[in-house]
Amino acid sequence: MTTATRSTTTSSSPLAESAARSWRPRDSARARLLLVQLALVALALLVSLVITRQYLMARVDDRIDATLTQEVDEFRALAQTGIDPVTRAPFDDPRRLLQLHLQRSIPQTNETLIGLVDGVPVSRVAQEPPARLDLDPDAVAAFAAAQDTRTGQVRTERGVVTYRVVPVLVEGSTTRGALVVGVFRDLERREVDVVTYVLLGAGAVGLLIASALAWVAAGRVLRPVDDVRRAAEEIGASDLSRRLEVRGTDEVAQLAGTFNGMLDRLEHAFADQRQFLDDASHELRTPITI
Repeated sequence: MTTATRSTTTSSSPLAESAARSWRPRDSARARLLLVQLALVALALLVSLVITRQYLMARVDDRIDATLTQEVDEFRALAQTGIDPVTRAPFDDPRRLLQLHLQRSIPQTNETLIGLVDGVPVSRVAQEPPARLDLDPDAVAAFAAAQDTRTGQVRTERGVVTYRVVPVLVEGSTTRGALVVGVFRDLERREVDVVTYVLLGAGAVGLLIASALAWVAAGRVLRPVDDVRRAAEEIGASDLSRRLEVRGTDEVAQLAGTFNGMLDRLEHAFADQRQFLDDASHELRTPITI
């Protein structure tokens, strides 16, 4: 009787342990695997987005610098000739040189050119800029303070403007002129912001698609593990004949094979236990009957 009681307790322990674990969420491992995958994908997207944004911002700054350099080179080429192409006479005043260059210049989008004489704006390109720098006292003061070619930035109502000032001196004239080329940097960078928002939206959509695919993939990967759990729940002392199907050679297949080996050992152990109980019962019944 004592032996039979121990056998019952031993055979029910796997079921008790399985029942104790049954309260856990079925897909907790699947959810954790999904969260890890999503975190890695989101991190990769974020890093790519930051690198792409920084690269595009650097390209914008390079383009602004190239624009300023081009305008300055064109102005210097005109000034070095020293001859007014209209009158065929030498330039005798910076005002005429600045006026002629501004008339011939066609600024790009978010670009403006201003001519200063003795620190006072006297002319600008015909195209209307995003903001009138020649009417901004702080900007004009910064331009007039430049004693030589200088690049700087000023803040306006339309954001930061990157500018380059080129002083102009004409031989035989005491008038001091200056050409100012300005590019509205913040307006140029808006294109980068638009691209960033598009990439962010595309990344969010891609992350949702990746979430769905990862959820399905995680379910397929963990399906053999779920089979092992189901088998452990269904196995009892009266039936240890169930075996798991082993497919492939990966870690999950090895787990299924190990579980099948454990079932083999349990089945043999229970069979030996039953045989021992039968023999013991027979040996005990014979003297009692006699």
